[in-house]
Amino acid sequence: MTVDMHPASPQTPGAAAQPLVGWLGTRWKALLPREQLVLRAATTLGALALLWLVGLQPALRTRQQAQTELPRLQAQLQTMQALQQQAAHVRTMPALEPGQAQLLFTQACRTHGIADTPLRSDGPSTVDIQGVEPGALGHWLEALRTEVHLRPVRAQLRRDAQGLWSGTVQVQGY
Repeated sequence: MTVDMHPASPQTPGAAAQPLVGWLGTRWKALLPREQLVLRAATTLGALALLWLVGLQPALRTRQQAQTELPRLQAQLQTMQALQQQAAHVRTMPALEPGQAQLLFTQACRTHGIADTPLRSDGPSTVDIQGVEPGALGHWLEALRTEVHLRPVRAQLRRDAQGLWSGTVQVQGY
């Protein structure tokens, strides 16, 4: 019995592939030139298909989606910029006296078909809304924010079969 006293030599990473590469090289040389041409063409076609599926097609699809989304995103940006300008304008407006706020609140309610409620100075005021059209409700909320310096802090609304809104909205000054 013999024992090998030499430690095993570390293999290089490509050492395991060398027999396979040698075998493939031998097989390649054994092929006819016409067969080599067919294999080169098939390999090239496969590489091009892989490049298309992995690299180009997803990039082109993303580009096309971005082009279709761009107008919508630009419109959203313009809307956000307009809202930002409105918010900056509201911040610069002087605070309203309680009597003036009540008067403007009453006018906004009457204009948009909403029952008038006395405003509380110590907390949120609850406004009952009955059968108000969606557009009128939106304009009323906008008027509260921009003209009366009130913001909704809580809303419990439901829409009926005719599309009208009813419920309560709590508003408070800022």
